[in-house]
Amino acid sequence: MLQNYIEKKVRNRQLRKIAEQARNGIVPKGVSKDEVMDALKLTRPRAATEIFGFLTTRVFNSEGKMVDDYRLQSVKKVTTPFVKLLADAFCSSTAATLISRFIVHAAGDGSTAEASGDLLLIREMGGPRVSGSQTHGAVAGSNVYKTVKTWGALTAMTVIEHGIFDTTTTSAGNLLDRSLVTTPPTVASGDEVEFTYELTINSET
Repeated sequence: MLQNYIEKKVRNRQLRKIAEQARNGIVPKGVSKDEVMDALKLTRPRAATEIFGFLTTRVFNSEGKMVDDYRLQSVKKVTTPFVKLLADAFCSSTAATLISRFIVHAAGDGSTAEASGDLLLIREMGGPRVSGSQTHGAVAGSNVYKTVKTWGALTAMTVIEHGIFDTTTTSAGNLLDRSLVTTPPTVASGDEVEFTYELTINSET
């Protein structure tokens, strides 16, 4: 009985540390995305709704062989403009339509720290924006919005930043989330990076 109590206390302390890191935009080392999500749910402040963006990446060479699985790479930032657009969607059919268009992935090599007021990537490059899939993260009706796309590099570069937009037009549109990649992969022309972005909304209940 005492052993179970001690183990529970230790586990709760671990979860609080994981959640604290994630809320500060730090990707916890050696922790899976699912564990981070669980930690955030279990430690959510009372009467609060939280929104997080999770980015995971995998790299494939020009022959289609996976060469690296970088797993969880970013836990923030959802932008202020997107949050405002989300609120507008309740009052405007135009804004509501835009919400469904956030399936466009872009990459760049700008290393400036993420900020909630970001409108674009710092230096978008390496290939055109591409539209990804659009599903619930786990099952229909879940609290996770998921979009996945394999992005092809047209030039050799180090992928430092990633963004989710509502248009394929470069340097235009609305930005949902700009993510700095924790372990930036260096790719050659013809290599591909698979981006998986999951917008997770934890309710107060």
